[in-house]
Amino acid sequence: MHGAYALPDLRGVSVLIVDDLVRDRGIMASMLDLAGAGALEVSFAAEAKLAIAQLRPDAVITEMALPDATGMDLVRWIRRYDVAHRRGTVVVAMTQWAAEYPSEVARAAGFDGYFTKPPTTDDLVVGLSALLRTPRKPR
Repeated sequence: MHGAYALPDLRGVSVLIVDDLVRDRGIMASMLDLAGAGALEVSFAAEAKLAIAQLRPDAVITEMALPDATGMDLVRWIRRYDVAHRRGTVVVAMTQWAAEYPSEVARAAGFDGYFTKPPTTDDLVVGLSALLRTPRKPR
């Protein structure tokens, strides 16, 4: 139980966390672990692309400002990859720079969800669970 209710069960779900801040990645991985999800952590968009191609995670949570690209660049690459491989990866934007990366811009770029840092465990796990339950098509 977390709070007044049980967190959604994310056992069997793999999540790639892309953030150059080790602490922030670790916090999100711990939140996902509480719900049973498996999390892989990387720091760069280039590492994320390799991990996506090799591991095919169910979801990607990416910081919008990465050292080697923006989250917008990464989501566009993921959407092209999904079309080519007939996948429908859930991609969530995460940022502490909401003024620079507003949710409307993120969604227009192809993100399924959007959180500002730091998210609560409830917001992250419940939000991700809802996105994963939504039928997906490559786009």
